[in-house]
Amino acid sequence: MYMKKTILSVFSLLFTGLLFAQTPTTKIVLNNDEKITVENTLNFEATVMGMAISNNSTTLNSLVVKNTTDQHYTITNTMTKIKTDMNAMGQNESYNSETDNASSDIGKAMSERLNKPEEVMLDKNTGNATVVASKEKKKSGEDAVPMEGLMNLVGDNSADAMVSGAFELVPQGKKVGDKWSDSSSSKEGKVVRNYTLKSIDGNIATIGLDAKITANTKIDFQEMEMELKSTTVTTGEFTTDIVTGKVKKKTTNSNIEGSVQLMGQDVPISATAVTSTVYN
Repeated sequence: MYMKKTILSVFSLLFTGLLFAQTPTTKIVLNNDEKITVENTLNFEATVMGMAISNNSTTLNSLVVKNTTDQHYTITNTMTKIKTDMNAMGQNESYNSETDNASSDIGKAMSERLNKPEEVMLDKNTGNATVVASKEKKKSGEDAVPMEGLMNLVGDNSADAMVSGAFELVPQGKKVGDKWSDSSSSKEGKVVRNYTLKSIDGNIATIGLDAKITANTKIDFQEMEMELKSTTVTTGEFTTDIVTGKVKKKTTNSNIEGSVQLMGQDVPISATAVTSTVYN
């Protein structure tokens, strides 16, 4: 009798597990007027031409679903808060949008980005995002932000990248331990991303990430334009809701190695970055 009850209990647990197992969605699921807040923190350190530079920043963005079609969502991305502390060549600059005015150079540059919605079109089936309208030309004050070109090597901070980063679809049929990959390229470089499905708990999947970015770009640093060749290796982990495709949390660690060409000479550069992003 005890053995019979044990077997029945095991089958009952298995059956319950099957009932509550979720099949990953094949498309991102959102509602009109749905809002997602994105809080991102970045700790960045680099050495360029023997100089130590760093940046610690926190940004808060608001994503709002404005329209839905069969294939796309129209989403606005708005930066609502920023706090940053930068140090370059022994000079420190900081800004907090909640307490500081915009009279300083960095304050002017940052304020140009605050509370300025940008519309982005998100593909429901792929998670790819495209800015609807042409981006405004950079204001002159933005050139005063140190290290912006370097920090872009860690991750794209554009509106389309902010929106696409909030969603991740798990391919159909993937089981715990399975791997998959994707890649993208442009004239500035190439990105290869490798994923591992580490676990599934209810609707939430935990996915490991390994990525490699090779880039050849031009950056502005201390009013100098420099050609930068670099390789960025990133490892991380994120959690995503397999029923909706919405990312919950993402953490990454990046190492950058490369060189900048200055006055005909290649000067080595190295950097590290730790990011943490929470989506609510």
